[in-house]
Amino acid sequence: MAVPKVAAIHDLSGLGKCSLTAAVPVLSAMGVQACPLPTAVLSNQTGFPSYACVDLSRHLDAFTREWEKHGVRFDGVYTGFLCGARQVRMVERFLDRFYLPGTLLLVDPVLGDNGKLYPVFGRTMCDSLKSLVARADVITPNLTEACILADGDYASVARAQSLEPVWELAERLAGMGPRTVIVTGVHRGDLICNAGFDARTGRRFSVGNRSVGSGRSFSGTGDLLASVLCGGLVRGETAVYAAVGLTGFAMACVFATFYAVATKAVPEKANEVAGLMILAISAGAVSGPVCGAIVRWSGDAHWGMLFVALCVGYMLWASFKLKIKQ
Repeated sequence: MAVPKVAAIHDLSGLGKCSLTAAVPVLSAMGVQACPLPTAVLSNQTGFPSYACVDLSRHLDAFTREWEKHGVRFDGVYTGFLCGARQVRMVERFLDRFYLPGTLLLVDPVLGDNGKLYPVFGRTMCDSLKSLVARADVITPNLTEACILADGDYASVARAQSLEPVWELAERLAGMGPRTVIVTGVHRGDLICNAGFDARTGRRFSVGNRSVGSGRSFSGTGDLLASVLCGGLVRGETAVYAAVGLTGFAMACVFATFYAVATKAVPEKANEVAGLMILAISAGAVSGPVCGAIVRWSGDAHWGMLFVALCVGYMLWASFKLKIKQ
């Protein structure tokens, strides 16, 4: 299987594990070739008291032309920090050449945090970024960015006890064009949540966990989430994981059926049948770590599914071919 390619259009920060320094290793570990298109080089990420920044806008079109000249095709385009409205237009020109049918476009609309716009951006940037959001398949704004893009009231949404207003924001953003919206970093009590909306199915979803280090900020966590999401989507592993789940459900049904049929056929050997079922369940417990080891060794989730298929195939063969001596 060809290695998927993703054009990662982000800044590069020397200090602070975020943007390209987070995206490239994560995508690479997932078996995806990350092709960086740096929008700027920063001495450190903007959470520090000060930073130096070199805007690379004048080089982006040249990179785009060279990649087009070499006939490069991308399975995904993943955008993050852009220096301004001019860069948004450059990225749109990049998309005109490389965003083809079947290509994933994931936009992380970097604009602000904690209810405030980053000082480097103005209203023009916010309006420009909306045009990029409209073309995206998936967007991953934090709560501040979702409110900015959807003209929401950050204070009231942040104070709410439920995720209802966040989902309403996500639905409003989906109405702009993206098929999936995931709003990240939403605090509810002692939980930090991601809340999303799938426009294709109309389904709302969320996932949360206890917040670590109350009041503290951990740079790059949004980049980590978006990078994992991008890598999984371009590899098409959603179907693989769904198949694993369906196989597990089917095998659970099979075990119950085997036990019922066997004890009915030979009720006097119920203890032996139960022992065989325990042995089978133990084998299933071992097969999970083995499957995981195969995936880590190969770097491809499909090989793990092949292992599962071989196990199922052996069981089918054994059920028809092996005879038990009386």
